[in-house]
Amino acid sequence: AVLSCSLDDFDSRMDTPLAGNFGKPVGNTTFVNRRHSLVVALEAIVKNSGRDLRIRPEGYIPFATVSCNSERCTQCMACLGGCRIEALRADPQQLSLNHLGAMCVGCGLCLRICPENALKISPEFTLASDFFVARLMARAEPMACKKCGKVFGTKKSFERVMAILSKKETVDTNHFEYCETCRVVKLFETE
Repeated sequence: AVLSCSLDDFDSRMDTPLAGNFGKPVGNTTFVNRRHSLVVALEAIVKNSGRDLRIRPEGYIPFATVSCNSERCTQCMACLGGCRIEALRADPQQLSLNHLGAMCVGCGLCLRICPENALKISPEFTLASDFFVARLMARAEPMACKKCGKVFGTKKSFERVMAILSKKETVDTNHFEYCETCRVVKLFETE
């Protein structure tokens, strides 16, 4: 059941049996992330209804689905800088980019920031159990230091940078296959 009420009546309505468990804030925190509270409430509604609901909004709905062209994506993770709500997340162990649809507000900042134009956004989404779980969008192969083996980026981003720098005549790229520590050592060894 969905109950419409005023803000003044909200707290008293949340204590009624009809309200169920919608994840009221725990502890004596003064800050409540409203987006997280909304996600908890929506997830409870979806779980309790047992149904999936595909939504194709005509007006503004504060959710969206972001997709990624994994062929174009270099996992530079620039898009993460624009996603203040943390709908886009990186897994540094897996070198992956993930999207949590329930947190996405559809602002489009990630699209404008992406240097590879690898992201697309759609206002359509499906309220289902997987809407509340981070979805893998792209995964990269690690770029390891030629000397010590430390992972310092992705092969795709390295290749992209090398393609750009190859057009510059005065740039020495011999030391770019090394991590930040080994790169400095290599630079001083050559001088």
